[in-house]
Amino acid sequence: MFEHLPIGAVVFDLTTTVYAANIGFRAILAPEYRALVVSGVRLCDVLPLADEPELLAMLDEVTTTGDSSHRSGVRFACVSVPDSVWDLDLAPIA
Repeated sequence: MFEHLPIGAVVFDLTTTVYAANIGFRAILAPEYRALVVSGVRLCDVLPLADEPELLAMLDEVTTTGDSSHRSGVRFACVSVPDSVWDLDLAPIA
């Protein structure tokens, strides 16, 4: 069921090691990363997080506070869909 969610979804731990990523998440990656098995790799190995300060801030917020974080209308330089905007939700799973 996770694989076929109508959204891009990725599950990762506090070190950003990916446990699972569905087809929707892999579709937004740059072409050279789409075919990779992303389970077991760090998020920064498939997304250039240094170029995405808003996502880094969200990751820091969630890992520091343990609370969820939401942003609407976020633009990413690193995704494969030019001029797109994204709604992001990061939530810790306990």
